Amino acid sequence: MGFPSKRIELTVSQRMILNVKVPEFKPTVEGDIQCYGLATTPGDLDISLQALNEVLDEMIVLAQKEKWMQMLAEELIRTRRRVNSLEYVLIPSLEETIGHITMKLSEIERSNFSRLMKVKDIVRAH
Repeated sequence: MGFPSKRIELTVSQRMILNVKVPEFKPTVEGDIQCYGLATTPGDLDISLQALNEVLDEMIVLAQKEKWMQMLAEELIRTRRRVNSLEYVLIPSLEETIGHITMKLSEIERSNFSRLMKVKDIVRAH
């Protein structure tokens, strides 16, 4: 009994989807899946190999898309973490800093105003 001599090589390249590098599979197919004598093998083998041959291209496309979804889901999780960090840590911290700076500037402005009033009083007195 011979073995199927169909040979498939995948060329993997990369493509950008939503700023994520994902693999793109390009199959190169050589040979025939049925390369044996039909008289010496069971009919179920022929049916199975023919079914495999029919869905092979679709399996490669499915594997590629499954990997895409996995990589995009991982990027989505990383992005969600960054957004949460910005929303719950960095932005409140910056708002608090803005509040402190605003309060300090107001205090300096009041101090300068009172200094100017004192200078004005001194100038009037002379």
